Amino acid sequence: MTLSELLKGCNEALQVVFPIEEYGYYGVDIVEGYTAPCFFVRIKPTTSPVNRYIRNNEVTLYINYFQSRTDEVDLFEKADKINQIFDKSVKIGDRYVHVGDVDFDFVGKDRNILQATIELQYHTAIKPNTTQPPMTEVSMRYDKEE
Repeated sequence: MTLSELLKGCNEALQVVFPIEEYGYYGVDIVEGYTAPCFFVRIKPTTSPVNRYIRNNEVTLYINYFQSRTDEVDLFEKADKINQIFDKSVKIGDRYVHVGDVDFDFVGKDRNILQATIELQYHTAIKPNTTQPPMTEVSMRYDKEE
């Protein structure tokens, strides 16, 4: 799974509950000219090898919700629904991605923008370097000390 597939899948999971006909969806490239109500969705990936063949991927998903008019109850309703979407796992394509911590905060100058921070975890296979032919013979020398 690529990072763009992961981001697209997270947006699709949100759009099941928050239809694109009612809510705008934007990425980090939009800084002005957006229409509220809307979601800004971005990811921050971190990756590390587990062993020679497996890589651990931890991705922080940030979802910011902008209202068309300030309504605290609406913010909490959105938080509840986002929490339900990203409960224990989220389906991305034909895979399930594990959901770790889900955290909510209020950001912005007036602290009226809901921000969800969601930790996602999954593993990927490391493709071996096939430019070298496989080893077919091994010879060892053994010296015995007396």
